[in-house]
Amino acid sequence: MIVVLVVAFVCGTVYFLIAASRGVSRIVDKDYYAHGLDYEKGEARFVAGARLGWRASTAIYGDALVILVNDSTGSPVKGGVLTFIIDRDMSGGSDGSGSSPACASLAAREERPGSYRATLPRESGNELKGRVLFTKGDAALVERMVIVR
Repeated sequence: MIVVLVVAFVCGTVYFLIAASRGVSRIVDKDYYAHGLDYEKGEARFVAGARLGWRASTAIYGDALVILVNDSTGSPVKGGVLTFIIDRDMSGGSDGSGSSPACASLAAREERPGSYRATLPRESGNELKGRVLFTKGDAALVERMVIVR
């Protein structure tokens, strides 16, 4: 009986060693150490944006989404990169059809100092939920927004 248990233990150990050496699960980040080091840098960017008092506000003109970025004094923040990340439901498309990815983004271009413009997708409907991601230098801003037409 003991011999059977020892053989089963050895076979199980060999099996799991082979399985572990063949590959890494898809949920494990192969470069986790570098990403961990970069995490602190990313958080520092958001702290810097908050320290500068950056705020975003939106307006809709037809199919155009205009996002204004200002600092704590109300002055426009020019020369940054702005992206609006659209949140979709987990089933896929905004209509539940599963035809769109879980999220999409709109790149905005700066028209005037601090004024960034993007074209809204036709399927966005009357309400658009998402996040404004604005970066400039070593500072960043993220704000959740719900835009109603």
